[in-house]
Amino acid sequence: MSFLYKPSIWSKLLTPLSWLLGLLIALRKKLYQVGIFGISKSTLPVIVVGNITVGGTGKSPLVAYLVKELVQRGLKPGIVSRGYGGKSNNYPLLIQAGTSASEAGDEAKMLAESCQVPVVVDPDRSQAVRFLAEHSDCDVVLSDDGLQHYAMARHVEIVVIDKSRALGNRLLLPLGPLREPASRLNSVSAVVHNYRFNQPLPKLEKSSVPAFQASFTANGFVSVSDANIRLSVSELRERLEQSKQPAYAVAGIGNPQSFFDYLCAQNIECDTQPFADHHDFTAQDFSAAQDFILMSEKDAIKCRHLQLNNAWFLAIEMRVSPNLADFCLEQIAREER
Repeated sequence: MSFLYKPSIWSKLLTPLSWLLGLLIALRKKLYQVGIFGISKSTLPVIVVGNITVGGTGKSPLVAYLVKELVQRGLKPGIVSRGYGGKSNNYPLLIQAGTSASEAGDEAKMLAESCQVPVVVDPDRSQAVRFLAEHSDCDVVLSDDGLQHYAMARHVEIVVIDKSRALGNRLLLPLGPLREPASRLNSVSAVVHNYRFNQPLPKLEKSSVPAFQASFTANGFVSVSDANIRLSVSELRERLEQSKQPAYAVAGIGNPQSFFDYLCAQNIECDTQPFADHHDFTAQDFSAAQDFILMSEKDAIKCRHLQLNNAWFLAIEMRVSPNLADFCLEQIAREER
């Protein structure tokens, strides 16, 4: 997928295909605006956290951040998700303790466990929102992805941009990483620039819409088999030095290299193996592991049943500046006047 994020001879030769896709996207959006395609409104305010590029940008961690902030303000948020990678026989699916990642999707299951709020999965996100409105005491809904799901009414639209890759070659799929034209950024409520792990945040640039800055804070490693067992980065390095074997690091996320880059920056010696986003892990995927296995939290959700020895996931938390939750509540109040 790296060719999508830099100019190439193919992108120049096949640019007309991107123009055609752009026309189709504009037509679809117009059909919703004029009422030919229906928009399902909700009794609950909806905050959409999405992106206009393919690949991971940090949407799910931002949803988790907003849930935490909203709970601290006394609200009762719920989450809706498409449930990518999940295959349930029944929708809407309210994730419960016994719901597997194979049913709900890895990101939705991860959010349900980490946020401890109702999470409903449905390919029709509007139906998931209605389910929360009718079967929970939630007073605000966050949609993990769904920016292009125009059938779902929303009060706030937030776009997350991975600053390490930005908008790539700025072409639409299949020649570039864009799901929608870059001009879409001018119509959203806010843009969050994600600077990844522990990077110093530069001064905010002027933009046509409110802009925020985010980065990940790493909180050490957690045992895949027992969430009560943790290791700091220094403790992990010490154990690796004692074993005299490199760790085996896997990543089935939108941007695997971001995880591997963090490990390298922490001087954690490891052999790396990227997988496709939402990869369904099997025991065979870890046949090359010699001792320590490292992965993301999203991957760990799908690996618990494998009973891996000495497997750890990186615990991360997103921080955002200035305060995004207050901005969302202000936008909701303005929309409801």
